[in-house]
Amino acid sequence: GIEPPAKNQIHLNSESPATSRSTVPNSNHPELLEPSHCQNPFQHERTSHSLNAASSQGKTAKSSCLQISSQIQSSIGKQTLSDSHSLVSSRTTGSKSIPLTAADALNVVSPNGHGDTTFATPLSYTELNFIKSLGILSDIQLSSLKGDASVLALKYVDFLDRINLVITLQEAAEAVASWRVKANQTMDEGTRNVVRSPRTTRLDLRYSFVGSERLRVMDNVFHMCKTTQDENNGGLPMRTVISYDGFNHVLYEFLIRIRDSDCGPHAGKGAFLTFKGAKVLKESSRNKCKKFRKTPPNPQTRKSLKALYPRDRGVSVTLHGDDLHGDEIHFGPKTDDSVGFWNEFSLIEDFQDSNDNITFSSKFPGCGLVELDRYAPLLPEDRKTDIVFSVKDFIFSFEPSSWRFDVSEELNGCHQVVDFTDDTTGAPHIVAKSNVAMYVNEVGHNIDLVENVCSLEKPRSVYYYASIGTPMKKGETVELLVNYKEGYESMRVRRGYGKANLLGVKSDNDDYSRVQRNLAERISFEDSIKSYREDEVGSVIDFLENRVWDGIVSATSCLSLESAKNKCDVIRQIIARRRLDWTSRILGSHYSVVGRGGSHKEARHDEADSTFKVGMVVYVNNWMEAEDPRPPYSGVATVNNVFRDKFDRICLGVSLPGGKSICCVPEGVISEPTEDDFVEAPRRMHSNWLKWKREESHPQKRESRQLVLEKMRWDSSHFRNLLSCNQSSSDMHSRIMDSLRWEVSEELLYLLVKDNRLHHPLNDRHWCPISMRLLTRSLHVVADNIIPTHERKESSYEDVLSACAEKLLVILREATEAVRNILALDKEEAKENFLRYLAFHEKSVSECGTEQSSRYYLKAESEVTPHVSVEDCSKGQTTLDENFYLIHQVLFVTHALASLIDWNNFNNRGEGIYSFEKACQIAAIDLDLARRLQTEKSRSWKPLIFLPL
Repeated sequence: GIEPPAKNQIHLNSESPATSRSTVPNSNHPELLEPSHCQNPFQHERTSHSLNAASSQGKTAKSSCLQISSQIQSSIGKQTLSDSHSLVSSRTTGSKSIPLTAADALNVVSPNGHGDTTFATPLSYTELNFIKSLGILSDIQLSSLKGDASVLALKYVDFLDRINLVITLQEAAEAVASWRVKANQTMDEGTRNVVRSPRTTRLDLRYSFVGSERLRVMDNVFHMCKTTQDENNGGLPMRTVISYDGFNHVLYEFLIRIRDSDCGPHAGKGAFLTFKGAKVLKESSRNKCKKFRKTPPNPQTRKSLKALYPRDRGVSVTLHGDDLHGDEIHFGPKTDDSVGFWNEFSLIEDFQDSNDNITFSSKFPGCGLVELDRYAPLLPEDRKTDIVFSVKDFIFSFEPSSWRFDVSEELNGCHQVVDFTDDTTGAPHIVAKSNVAMYVNEVGHNIDLVENVCSLEKPRSVYYYASIGTPMKKGETVELLVNYKEGYESMRVRRGYGKANLLGVKSDNDDYSRVQRNLAERISFEDSIKSYREDEVGSVIDFLENRVWDGIVSATSCLSLESAKNKCDVIRQIIARRRLDWTSRILGSHYSVVGRGGSHKEARHDEADSTFKVGMVVYVNNWMEAEDPRPPYSGVATVNNVFRDKFDRICLGVSLPGGKSICCVPEGVISEPTEDDFVEAPRRMHSNWLKWKREESHPQKRESRQLVLEKMRWDSSHFRNLLSCNQSSSDMHSRIMDSLRWEVSEELLYLLVKDNRLHHPLNDRHWCPISMRLLTRSLHVVADNIIPTHERKESSYEDVLSACAEKLLVILREATEAVRNILALDKEEAKENFLRYLAFHEKSVSECGTEQSSRYYLKAESEVTPHVSVEDCSKGQTTLDENFYLIHQVLFVTHALASLIDWNNFNNRGEGIYSFEKACQIAAIDLDLARRLQTEKSRSWKPLIFLPL
């Protein structure tokens, strides 16, 4: 570093006891003090030594330095210094000031060669070394720091440059300006509240990226980093992280523990990082330091090597030799306590705990991002294509989306996703729960939460890194929080802390909001399935069979449900079993379509008689036509055509590699090739052969995969047995039934929306509360018949239909009576309260995304002002459109749902079980008027579902 100041620069601070720092109030705010009571730490005049140092930096550096000095001086104060040539001054004991000699400065040195002094002021290791190199040996001396800010900043830049660390002049000036303030705060700690400067709560891009490169990642001493179970914390994971600053040879120790998050009451567990302190290199071990040597240009063993291997067989590479690169002699023995790039240090022998208050920040020179732990994948099956993951995500009610990350590397030619959720529950698997990365929460849009974790991708893996902005003192703890950006917004809204939730949108805890979101996802999901190719559908079916189905069946068995520990997982698995039924039908239908489209076109008569087809890759065994002067050919070829010669023999015309061909080859000399036959063949011909082989096996695979999909159909009898085993748990029974009712309701709404029978269901902008309540009750009635919870009392299918229709008509009659009763009210106050059951909710949102207004309106009978407020209507200023509410909001809702069911049966009295006419009769609605308002398409709706018996 910089040499200690000359003797004439180390002097006695001539403050009297009356004006010493310990007796001056508010002394860490020099702008509030008189010049005689405080010495400005930065002076406007330079010493000759300072001028020489500044001159060596060039005119540009001088100009920048003067600007920075001016800014800092203006922020601290413009007091006049008593000594214009001092950098540092005193060492104080009580009220006395003791002179500091040059011998004192040289004998009292830091752990980096500057003695056994101790600073309580929180500083980085490089700051401590630099300050001590200037002869500053105590917190009191640092609190009365004096000197030109620009010169000190230049010296600090030069000091760091000598150990290969780079810092900008502006950053150096900011650091210098903070030292005295920190020292004053440390000395005043406990006497008054320290005013802290405002902090930013999101990662600063200046420190996340350096030019086009990311902030450097510190080297973890991986064999010292370990994750263990915290027996005192319920067996939750606890991780120790040791990071190494190779420039300054400092070890930073961190501890990550799991406890309840501070983000909010419903945030669950969180990960908390504690800085345990720093270990510095002993002075006696500095002779072991090694510099990075420059490797010779283009050393043979340093070149990038490309593995060449035949086809897709794979290759194994083994390197032999004791001195492959010529630098192995520089490495020390790799032991459990070895430290350093060359393993040149020993933790026990070469490092000691620092006595100074060394702090840690990723912005400090020599420091950077701290690798916390791998996020995913943790198991081989955590890697999936986006196609497979989307199916898994839908089946498990979008829970896996909470834990997914995309990676740039493709998997099987498709976009790759990594997640650590179990393929049979959708929740994090046991390996993920034993790693701390899973417990890192997200900041969302809460500006008070500090983002201090970023995710970086290594090959096919995602890791979490801590980016600490505000310096951490030893023993200080912060909660680790990551920001998933805009790609996670839909999940935030589902959980209730998204931007839309601030405008009144409800989370998935609200049934209507959840169903509307799931309905949109279901429609999008089906569209994506219809875009899958045959091989992609096959991969999804194979995944469901091999990774999902057996686990769900086992988990939802009678015995498993009784002994289940996590009730949420069991409910999600029961819903997954229902969604597998719906998904298998969509997949099976699409698989049949792409299967027919991918099959070979109808063969001609001659081709049908032959074993070999046009386009097929075959092997020709030592054949050439008699009149052809070429020697007999043995090798692979592609069939161009199949025909019969004049002797009625089946012959083939084939094309050979290199553009040549043979016009007539008897079928008897042709055979199917093997893998070894393609060693010298063109790669494209080999690919065509593999493609042909796959297509040849498709018919057999299609049949077996369709059987797999058939196996995944919903079994009502199994579900009845499942619930009968859990009658003792009434709460669990009701939760399962409620979840299944809503799940089947989504399926019914999907059919209504897809066939344009009902638009925007359960949306309060289009439907009044009475209408939405009517639809909900009716959906649940039909759902209870699709998933019967007990053995039916009805003895026939006709009785089942009659019971279902009767319940729907009762709900219809109750809804129409409710509308008529509300419209007949007279009292103004009572009428206003009840009119809200007929109101529609309209929101107006500004362009910036903040809600401007929210109002409830009613449908009036007048065509001039069709919309009227609830308040105006309650005062009797307008008349509501009764027919609109009775027909559009009630009758048509019931009829749309009832039209899905096949009512093609009659009861014993010969009357229709359900019909539009019967619904009008029950609701006391004019049939002719309802017919006129009914659309032409609705009169020809066909049934889409059959109620199971």
